[in-house]
Amino acid sequence: MKPVQDSKPRNGLPKARLNRVIEFVEEHLDQEITLAALAEIAGMGAHYFSEMFKQSLGISPHQYVLRRRIERGRKLLHNPNVSVLEAAVRSGFSDQSHFTKLFRRIVGVTPTKYRAIL
Repeated sequence: MKPVQDSKPRNGLPKARLNRVIEFVEEHLDQEITLAALAEIAGMGAHYFSEMFKQSLGISPHQYVLRRRIERGRKLLHNPNVSVLEAAVRSGFSDQSHFTKLFRRIVGVTPTKYRAIL
């Protein structure tokens, strides 16, 4: 039987590695970002990296990337010259419907409604 672990993070990734990964994510949000690529930047295997990342930030690498993409989309929507489709693509989503679905789940309203209440 496995011992019960504390719910709070223990050590996680060394700060320098975590910063490298976060910088990579920010620079490549509009492109496909794989767990393997993030693990390679951190210099570790994918499974171990995923566990350490979650210990560091409290969410999985995948959730982190999605949240950063939605945040970029939110910022882009402040510009009335940027369409919802363009905000989706520039945030790394392959289509507007996926962006809208996740945006509504994370932000609480659709991108169009969000823009209307700005």
